[in-house]
Amino acid sequence: MAMKRKKRLGIILKVLVPVVMVIILTVSVYNFFWRPQTFYLFGQVIDSNGEPIIGAEVFLPEQGAEVLTDDKGRFTFPPIKTGRVTIRAEVEGFHPYEEAISGVGGNRIHLLITLVEVGKEESLIRIKVFDEETKSPLVGSVVNMGETVWYTNEDGLATIPLKAGIHSIEVLHPGYQPYRIFGIETFTGKTTNLEVALNKEKPLPGTYGNLEVKVTDAQTGRAISQVSVQVGEKKGVTDIEGYLLLTEVPAQSLEVIFTASGYLVYREVVSIKVNETTVLNVRMLSGQQGRGGITGIIKDSSDGLPLSGVSVEGRAVKVQTGLDGRFVFPDLVPGPLTLSISLKGYQTTSREIQIEANRVLQLEIFLEKIVVEIDLSGRVRGINNQAVVRARISVGNMQVLTDEEGKFFLKIRDGRRTVLIEKEGFYTHTVTLTDDPTIKEFNLDILIYKVVPDGIYTGKASSSQGAVEMEVEVTAGRISGLKALYYEGSSAFMNLFQEKLMEVAREVLRMNPHDFLRNFIPVEDGPKEVILLAIRQALSLP
Repeated sequence: MAMKRKKRLGIILKVLVPVVMVIILTVSVYNFFWRPQTFYLFGQVIDSNGEPIIGAEVFLPEQGAEVLTDDKGRFTFPPIKTGRVTIRAEVEGFHPYEEAISGVGGNRIHLLITLVEVGKEESLIRIKVFDEETKSPLVGSVVNMGETVWYTNEDGLATIPLKAGIHSIEVLHPGYQPYRIFGIETFTGKTTNLEVALNKEKPLPGTYGNLEVKVTDAQTGRAISQVSVQVGEKKGVTDIEGYLLLTEVPAQSLEVIFTASGYLVYREVVSIKVNETTVLNVRMLSGQQGRGGITGIIKDSSDGLPLSGVSVEGRAVKVQTGLDGRFVFPDLVPGPLTLSISLKGYQTTSREIQIEANRVLQLEIFLEKIVVEIDLSGRVRGINNQAVVRARISVGNMQVLTDEEGKFFLKIRDGRRTVLIEKEGFYTHTVTLTDDPTIKEFNLDILIYKVVPDGIYTGKASSSQGAVEMEVEVTAGRISGLKALYYEGSSAFMNLFQEKLMEVAREVLRMNPHDFLRNFIPVEDGPKEVILLAIRQALSLP
């Protein structure tokens, strides 16, 4: 009986295994040949307030597909071939948006694209400072963020515009423990809300530190003498160099008050450490008591370098930043102030600021360059005018490969002007585009040369004056030797030949063959030009 069951099982397996294999093979073939080869891409474009943007251009540069958003900011593309694509959204008055996405056959991808208005490039941090125990707001707390120093208002609030990114914040208030926050991330066009609860300080009796101050004029940079400095019960006056050292200052958070004839009262909260010297550099502004002021620095948002010649205007007063990117607005009546900041080639921006009596705000402002779109096209060819296929054309992080005819097209949007041409087996070539904002299209005819391996090469050249055959040696990627195998021609040609050969040798020996081929292009027919042409023929590999 058992034998019969085994026999029956064997027959069933013989039938089932091929059937299962056929099913698996069929499914695999179906998945390979008949699975969807396109995916669907749709979404919505909104502004930083969440409102839909109507009529925004949304396009896929590689596919040449473009659609416009409807009255609800929505867009939908026809089916897109599976793979990685770049999507870009643009509309006047907003910064463009670009993102690379990967689509799998049959997928439906929904994107929510937020465009940031021009002039709202920076992020905001809104800080509320209050007493941990009583929960009451703390007025005049100092908020330090790099070059930016702000003060909380009567509600304990400070709203600070700053560059999007990762920031560290220090909050100080007299009689309270310092509060520091690290790694706060802010986003372009967004507001980050923070609540800071400060605990009252309980300094150890009999603990002291020192305070060292140097006071200068914010506009001229010269030292200010006879400045009265008070910190707690300690007082002192700066010397002729604007310097003062106060010793045995209680080790706690204290407000330092600076007063001088003809200058605004300057206040700053410092944290005195036990047995340490705290150094404080103060830049005072001229003005009447009860007035306020602003000092600031303006930088390029891309590299953080100071910008000179920036126009800063407010309340019918206009100043310009110096070479260090700094500006000063002294002697301002307390109240709201709108600063307008502009520089040719950069996005104009503005700042809403509240001027406070006897307070000097210190600002750090970033400007964004105006990006000019450039259409870059052209052809890459070799020495015999043949097309160079699949050469890589790079401008910044944008790249494209030449087609079968050596042609390419690239739309440049990041303001960069250096074009890099690379192809395996060829010398890398660079082209710098003219820095003229009125030129929006460039068409380049680019000649690149094959790499010359180490070795000995011969080349011939002739003109109406004479002929020559040259032997050229390349060692370690440099022209290391030149030798005339023969030369003939007119008496003038023969008389000058050795002299011109030595002149050429002095100029080209130890030169990279690529640099020689790029820079030495003969245009006459004298001995020197014929020698150079023969060297070119030797190094111009087919």
